[in-house]
Amino acid sequence: MSKDNANSNQKTIPASPDPFKGLPSICIGVAGLAVVFILAPYIEIFNGDYSKNSDDWGNFGSYIGGTLTPIISFLTLLAILVTIWFQRKLIQLQMDMIHQQDNQIRQLEASVNFERVNAHKQSILNWAFQTIDQETRTLDSLKADLKDIINTDTGIISIRVTERNEKEDEISKYERSTNLMKNLSFDLATSQYSNIEEIDDAVAKSVK
Repeated sequence: MSKDNANSNQKTIPASPDPFKGLPSICIGVAGLAVVFILAPYIEIFNGDYSKNSDDWGNFGSYIGGTLTPIISFLTLLAILVTIWFQRKLIQLQMDMIHQQDNQIRQLEASVNFERVNAHKQSILNWAFQTIDQETRTLDSLKADLKDIINTDTGIISIRVTERNEKEDEISKYERSTNLMKNLSFDLATSQYSNIEEIDDAVAKSVK
């Protein structure tokens, strides 16, 4: 998994439209109109003169309170609902960011683990290739010695037979070891591993 692939899998949080974008202006407009429509009839009926009578001001206050209070209460309730909506939206955005960060962390961990597993597998393959090369040279040398033994006539048959059997045993041992390393190299090169422990287990089973 490369860094480019990890970046391509990252999800961006889409910006959702704000349904309450113009709500403050609407509320201010509604409140202004309410004041105008409430004060206009009162001024028209009572000629808009300023009274010095406290009872008149008390009645005016009762009128304003009785008419504006429901509107203000409604706007207050609307503001509370909008605040709740924004809080829920903010919480949702924070949760999305947390999920996105978790995904990025998991992708980074997977990428690091992928590189570690590949590096470990490559080191095992290098060791196997070096072992195969060394054992192949040893096999060539043993086969050459065996050929010399077979072609040399010393007259002491029992000694030559013993030497020949020893060389053949060594050749057989190195051939088995070389084939084992070739099979291990093939398995490692063609298999996928999720962690280093799986590679070590495969190597341990092969070299038993």
